[in-house]
Amino acid sequence: MKKTFTNFLAFTFFLVSWTLLPLSSYGQIVIEFDDYPQPDSYEVFRFQADINNVQIPAEGADQLWDYSNLEVIGNSLSVFSSAEGDNTFPGAKYVTPRGLTFQAFNYNSLVYGALDENGVYEMGRLPQDTTFSITAISGGPNDALRFVGVPLPFEGRLDLIRFPLSYQDSWTQTSREITPFELTVAAFGLDMVPGARTRITTVTRSVVGWGKLITPNREGESNEPRDVLLMRVDRMTIDSFSLASNPPPQPLMDAFGLTQGFIAEDVFYLFWDQYDNSNLMRVNISEGDIFSVFFKPDHNDIPSSVSALDFTTPLAYPNPISPLQELNIETDQISSNGTFVLTDMNGRQVHNTSFTALAKDKITVPIPAYLTPGMYVFQLIDNTGRVRGIGNISVK
Repeated sequence: MKKTFTNFLAFTFFLVSWTLLPLSSYGQIVIEFDDYPQPDSYEVFRFQADINNVQIPAEGADQLWDYSNLEVIGNSLSVFSSAEGDNTFPGAKYVTPRGLTFQAFNYNSLVYGALDENGVYEMGRLPQDTTFSITAISGGPNDALRFVGVPLPFEGRLDLIRFPLSYQDSWTQTSREITPFELTVAAFGLDMVPGARTRITTVTRSVVGWGKLITPNREGESNEPRDVLLMRVDRMTIDSFSLASNPPPQPLMDAFGLTQGFIAEDVFYLFWDQYDNSNLMRVNISEGDIFSVFFKPDHNDIPSSVSALDFTTPLAYPNPISPLQELNIETDQISSNGTFVLTDMNGRQVHNTSFTALAKDKITVPIPAYLTPGMYVFQLIDNTGRVRGIGNISVK
């Protein structure tokens, strides 16, 4: 009898203790392959936030990351189009414009991404064949640097996210990317001599927390808390350079500000939920402090961000266009007033202006004089803050 009574007390204590545990302790999510939306194409709209008074996200279990007071200072847009039928990288699912930087030279490229039951990763890039005058660097009137427009596969896989993804998962991967170029410098006797930058990237991704995330919506009010996983990304790149299969002369390296074996490191945090094919928020860290913050005002449920944004691709002309020219846009999505926003291929906002439709379905906006040649993405935003049209223009 005594033993039965003791067992009863033990069971009662266990039952009461279990019921007193906070419900949030059971809110940890696991992101499965079947959770990841796979629309034919989609767009990711993010606001950039002021970093003042913003804290680095705390790591650990059962966290509440309340960023509802973020103040917007800009926005960015990423466009992911279907790669179906594009044989540049067989097996790719999406292709997206992304700027490529080589010292002071910025040019455009297309990055091809893929996914399978193991994870999401990038296969390679196709740079735009671009030639820059380097007279200001080398002094020769005909000196030039050409970046060759050929497919550049990434050697080695870097998973952006793995399936299934859960708290305390961690993995390290290494990839190599070779960027070919041709260099003409009369003073060194170089005439379209082939060269290359080889970049080795090592990335460690660790799921360091789980809990709920609160961010502002487009109207500046708080979104409902979202169950998320917090990922920390530690990245290191090592750059080396060659010219005609040999190390470039040191005076030439110095002229371009290059260092053989240059190492760069950065850290950033990403918040992932179960229903988005992109992270909800990114916090970039530099030397232990927050460098920049981007977040999605829209929490996009299944099936994709395309339906949530409800955008169209309007007709824009002339295209290509020159600075100071007027761009004509035909669309049936905005009836009167709105905002025209222009971003570069790195997602940075370079121009915005309000507009009033001059006639039904037609908008005219001037292209600013300071834009440099290249590809840009424009957005048409109505007076409620919704993106109603997205397209590309080339500035010549």
